[in-house]
Amino acid sequence: MSMILTKEMDNMEDSKIIRVSSKNQITIPKKYVELLNLGKEVECTVRDDEIVIRRLTKMQNDDFSDLILEDLISQGYEGKELIKRFREVRSGMKSAGSHFMQEAKGYAEKDERTDEERHRDIFGPGD
Repeated sequence: MSMILTKEMDNMEDSKIIRVSSKNQITIPKKYVELLNLGKEVECTVRDDEIVIRRLTKMQNDDFSDLILEDLISQGYEGKELIKRFREVRSGMKSAGSHFMQEAKGYAEKDERTDEERHRDIFGPGD
């Protein structure tokens, strides 16, 4: 498998062989971390025969905690009950999001339309 580090740039001719440890761990070279401004967490996905590592954007890392708290406070929760209910709701959102993604992938895998048909369904007929 190969590893792709993505950034909006045309000429990244630089590549490096990275050793995989006995625990299946890799170290991302410092220059790549700095170039892509990677934080403490990254998104890692498999695409075809590649491992893709991407920087998390604020939106990807947003768990909507502020909105959950706002809603719970407006419902009258406070103190320890607020904290307990917040944890329940936040935990439920993670599993619901995961379930939603699995369901969406299932629908996409069953979609037999051509790319042109999907494009037309989303954007309407062309000129």
